[in-house]
Amino acid sequence: MEDGSGLASLIPPLKNSDYLGKAEIACILINGIKDTIFRDSEYLPREMPSFKTLSATEVTNIVNYINHSWYDQFKETTILQIVAVLDTCLVN
Repeated sequence: MEDGSGLASLIPPLKNSDYLGKAEIACILINGIKDTIFRDSEYLPREMPSFKTLSATEVTNIVNYINHSWYDQFKETTILQIVAVLDTCLVN
């Protein structure tokens, strides 16, 4: 799990995820997600709780950590980019 590979069918992997390298991952942190993905010939539940109490700074740090850890073409995301994304994805 520490290598981003997830935990069998319980926790989908971050490594090689379509969300890596995109600031929009911030929306998933704030709003959570409930969905199913098909990966390696099996369906994986993709459910994550919301973390609405995180500040923009905290979200920026998490997004940069995730991208730095598991995205080869890592490019730092700024807090201004995260704030702009959060303005478009907040759900009440």
